[in-house]
Amino acid sequence: MKQNFRLSAPSDKGRFSKPYMLIGIGFVIADIVVKAVLAPIWQKLLLSALG
Repeated sequence: MKQNFRLSAPSDKGRFSKPYMLIGIGFVIADIVVKAVLAPIWQKLLLSALG
């Protein structure tokens, strides 16, 4: 008796993965830019708060 099992069901994720991947990469790049721009400002604020 032979049984056929599928390891994974067919899906449509190939259609949507590239746009979501590009959006995710965009957010990562935006995060790096925002942190690089705001880090010196935040440093000055913390140093002035410490005295």
